[in-house]
Amino acid sequence: MGKSTNDADFVAQLRNQSNLRRDGGPGMILHTPPTGASKSLDELINTDSTESRGSSDERRAPAPQDESRVADGALGRLIPIDHLDTHPWNARVHRSAERVREIASQIAATRQLVPITITRNPQKPGHFFVVDGETRFRGLKLLNRREAWVLELDIDPNDPLAFYTASFRQTDATEAISPIDKGIKWGTLIEEGHATAAAIAEQLELAPSTVSRMVAYKKFPAAILDFMHSHADRFPYSVAAVLAQLVDRGMSEEDILAKCQEVVDSQHGRRAIEAIVKEGRSDTERKQRKSALVAIPIKAGTTQVGSFRTYENGALEFKLSTAATLSSDNYKALSDVFEVVSGLISEGPDDLLTQLEERLAKLRAGG
Repeated sequence: MGKSTNDADFVAQLRNQSNLRRDGGPGMILHTPPTGASKSLDELINTDSTESRGSSDERRAPAPQDESRVADGALGRLIPIDHLDTHPWNARVHRSAERVREIASQIAATRQLVPITITRNPQKPGHFFVVDGETRFRGLKLLNRREAWVLELDIDPNDPLAFYTASFRQTDATEAISPIDKGIKWGTLIEEGHATAAAIAEQLELAPSTVSRMVAYKKFPAAILDFMHSHADRFPYSVAAVLAQLVDRGMSEEDILAKCQEVVDSQHGRRAIEAIVKEGRSDTERKQRKSALVAIPIKAGTTQVGSFRTYENGALEFKLSTAATLSSDNYKALSDVFEVVSGLISEGPDDLLTQLEERLAKLRAGG
């Protein structure tokens, strides 16, 4: 949003941005307050609102029973700060104290330039859940402010996936959510039965395989996630998926942290990290894996180009060393099938075969 030259310009642009947000657009980012005589946000919103509502007698009329001071619906309103509650399905997980202090300082220097979006808390009349803007909310509390500028949206707080989706879209548009936070929330939604990887992918317009891989973050204990978040550039989801094998093997938190520190110190790529993980395998696991229960070779003519194997430890392994014998269409089809299978395994369906048949039918139909 460009710099405003006066209060009227600021309010006009604000109204336009607010309408976009109500229609599902990205969050408002108001970089500068209007120039000219200094006014508080309270004065600015209420001046514009009362000018559009009629006579001075009407403007002196008592407020409705709602304790918030209502302004123009498109501009939002000011409500008591203690009427706001956090929600467990807010999209952001990691929110540092330094970031909260930074936002508080910005508000103190100017004013709250971006409204907090909220939805009603059905369990507490007159109270609201924060959909987007929890860092602003915490910053206002740090400043001991009594009121917050809010914009109300119609979102069901009892629907975890619907609430998360609304929070994700607005929060990510304001400041990108880290892959770690995404993976944690997606994994929890799936683990608690609120959504499948496919449903999350559909809501967020992502590939199901992306969601399936990123939920690997959910496997790690909090201390390891904090370490990864502080070195986020070294732990993309491709690396997290490799390191998650250590959790699956039952490696201790201390030892996994040591491996994570090695990743940071060594600056290795993913291939080297895979080698580090393999080094951590126990002798028992190596012996178990060597003994294949089923070994079916895949051949191109008389030449073996791959294999399918099952092992005593329950592992399944499919390898294809070259796709040269496949047409481009068949190569894509095989890749799509394995993507579907990967997504289903991550979702943990009760009837894998039935779900697989349905997904493959949809794939064949071009869905």
